[in-house]
Amino acid sequence: MVDQAKLSNQIKTTPGEVTPLDQTSVSSYVTYDTETVYIFKMSFDHTIPVGSSVVARLPVGMNIFSRSIFNGNCYRLDKSKIPIKLTCTADTDLSGFMVLVESSRFGAGGILAREELRLQVSSITNPRAVERLNEFYF
Repeated sequence: MVDQAKLSNQIKTTPGEVTPLDQTSVSSYVTYDTETVYIFKMSFDHTIPVGSSVVARLPVGMNIFSRSIFNGNCYRLDKSKIPIKLTCTADTDLSGFMVLVESSRFGAGGILAREELRLQVSSITNPRAVERLNEFYF
């Protein structure tokens, strides 16, 4: 959901959509590998304003192995040749994560509608089996 309200004491949500992930890459295909790095490429139908967050849910069978490794290794890859470190937080139950949209890392406009975002995260545990899982949700 995207909050489109103009006043600080209002919430006006609009369904937000992520363009299908046309590119997801992974550093290892070993099942139950704990040191896996994932890179997600996506864009959003709506602008994600500064001060908000992008929230991701991992498929059942996958989780974040180490909160401290994950929180310290989250980068934006699409804006410069040098990865931009992001403020990312793993969920308490390690089943997903949140990326804070900060002006110092995304610009004053946040993540603009249809702007490409390539996000690299570490310490995601691959599933125990090679069967197809559900999708990642953003």
